[in-house]
Amino acid sequence: MKKITTLMILCFFNIVNGQNSKEYFTIKAGANTAFFSGKSANWKGGVGYQIGLSCTIPLSEKFSFSPELDYIRIHANSNRTEIWPYYGNYYITVEEKLKMSIISLPLLLKYNVNEHFNIQLGPQINYIAYAARERTNKFDSEKPNAYIKDFDLGPSLGVAYNFSSKWLIEAHYFLGMMNIDQNPGSFNKGSATNTDVGKMSVANISIGYRL
Repeated sequence: MKKITTLMILCFFNIVNGQNSKEYFTIKAGANTAFFSGKSANWKGGVGYQIGLSCTIPLSEKFSFSPELDYIRIHANSNRTEIWPYYGNYYITVEEKLKMSIISLPLLLKYNVNEHFNIQLGPQINYIAYAARERTNKFDSEKPNAYIKDFDLGPSLGVAYNFSSKWLIEAHYFLGMMNIDQNPGSFNKGSATNTDVGKMSVANISIGYRL
């Protein structure tokens, strides 16, 4: 059984290697916006950016495997009301900013509809390297801890249009499946430590150049 399994693996890699003579790299850069499932903090995604590098490995005439390595910068804003019970249920409007830096690894399978247009689908793993909240109103730019988990995971769907042999434009949507808060729950029950991000999804559009 082990010999048969080994033989099948070797045959698979031989087939792939035989079709990998046209693999190529693409550098990409573009803009993004984020969406959050948390309700209390009311985060609204601003305009961020990302840069990345992908490798396209042909598997057949229609299909190819395309792993990527991306750096993603997320910006978001919050405008909400906090109740301070220690001051006689004093209501205060709080404005905040959220910044996140993410190292992303999408593992995408491409389907070539024709020579110009392709569809992409696959899992995406995110490492959240940096996250910080900053209160920009009433608090003299106090920077409370963000309390965001390190990893996120979910499916990524994309479409791309090659308008020349070198240049392309593509759009992706990452659907976050994990609650990335370290301390989930109502924001008002610990406003200094609870970010109330919930699940995070990211939409982006990029211009790419084929190397």
